[in-house]
Amino acid sequence: MQNAPGGAPDKGCTPSEYSTWPEQRTLRADFVRTVLTSPELAKNPVRGTFEFRCAAIAGQLTLDNLNISVSVWIDDSALPNGADLYQSKVDGSFTFDGSFFGDSGINANSIIARDRFGLDDATLKWVT
Repeated sequence: MQNAPGGAPDKGCTPSEYSTWPEQRTLRADFVRTVLTSPELAKNPVRGTFEFRCAAIAGQLTLDNLNISVSVWIDDSALPNGADLYQSKVDGSFTFDGSFFGDSGINANSIIARDRFGLDDATLKWVT
């Protein structure tokens, strides 16, 4: 996503302006869930991290009740429909640093992140 049209975060990627981003920066929330629950990913994690920057996530990111075998970084991104991470376990870090949630938020009730759960500089209305 960093190399998709529209530039990297240091070249003007502003998550609150996601509606002006090119369509190539948009990912469906169910696609992200499919990738994170892939048996191949669990067996052969790529560098141990699933990372997107400057992505617009279409739909609510629903990752509740999952065991995720890699770190997940969805930083400098837009999640206008929020995220549900209820009772998920992440073997590394789970970060949304610099991301924009509009009027939505995150349900992270009972989440277990072995390394770090990050919302540094995120813009959101609520966290559970």
